[in-house]
Amino acid sequence: MRIILNSDVLHSTRLLTTGLPKHIEEFCRKAAEFGAILALPRTVILESQRQQQKLCDEATAEWEAAAALLTQWGVEVPKFSASDLIQRTDVEPALRATSIKVEVHSPTLEDYRDAEQRASLHLPPQPPDTKSDEMRDLIIWTIALRLAKEGGGAILISRDEVHAHQRGSAEADAAKLHRAKTFDEALDLLGAVSPAGALARSVLFKIWNDLKSAGLPVPEELPAGRFSRLLFVAGEEGHANTNLNFELSTDDGPFIGSAHIFQVSPEIIKVDLSGLQIGGQLWRTGTLSVTVVGELPKITHPLADRIIQLRNLIEGSQ
Repeated sequence: MRIILNSDVLHSTRLLTTGLPKHIEEFCRKAAEFGAILALPRTVILESQRQQQKLCDEATAEWEAAAALLTQWGVEVPKFSASDLIQRTDVEPALRATSIKVEVHSPTLEDYRDAEQRASLHLPPQPPDTKSDEMRDLIIWTIALRLAKEGGGAILISRDEVHAHQRGSAEADAAKLHRAKTFDEALDLLGAVSPAGALARSVLFKIWNDLKSAGLPVPEELPAGRFSRLLFVAGEEGHANTNLNFELSTDDGPFIGSAHIFQVSPEIIKVDLSGLQIGGQLWRTGTLSVTVVGELPKITHPLADRIIQLRNLIEGSQ
């Protein structure tokens, strides 16, 4: 799943040499666990470079002003080059440092033509009564639509009205472009629409009623949630034995914990929960074990079939 970032959610008032803002770094690490890819339109890279250069220039001026003030008051200041001391780091390498995969996408000629038509004719998602014909946001919109169509879905994180307004809803829905205004909203979406998140939800769906019957303080229906540290291991019959951390929304606050869910027999699922907290407080003893009658989703063929396939592959290569 590709996640397209607009410049407004990446805007920083500090130099990236000191590191990404904590909420962005945490988002990248969690999104990487879903196998998500950050897609940066080239215009976002350029805007970030301009902002970082402005911050570098301001920091350089502050160093030089401080040195001049000290010299004025008779304090000897060793010669130095402020511009050499203040290094600029661009947003692309800063994001890559979190271990998430990053792509930079330049607009195609078709993207430019599409944005030009929307800007000139005030077509959605451009406001019909706008006084501006700026194309930057429309180019990001066309890139996001294109990537969503090519990849079978994508997420655009932007607070800009052009990207978030309902004017673009029909077109976004048709392209499977999901929209979020914050990184938290994007994580909720990622947990629902990514392949790993979808599998996690299908596993939880199998055991949800039994978890409620065991007394867990969760809603009647499986809510949108965030999953991390996802690990799926095929059991002997190909079932999706699962390890994950979860955070689910409840009326009493976030319900968090870790789950080990595995098939112990053809018709029995074992669920071990630990680290259970609700609203920041320990829930009961913090642990719970539940036995469920049912069958987890299968992610591959039974082990016996896999062995036969492997033997045939080996024999066929000899």
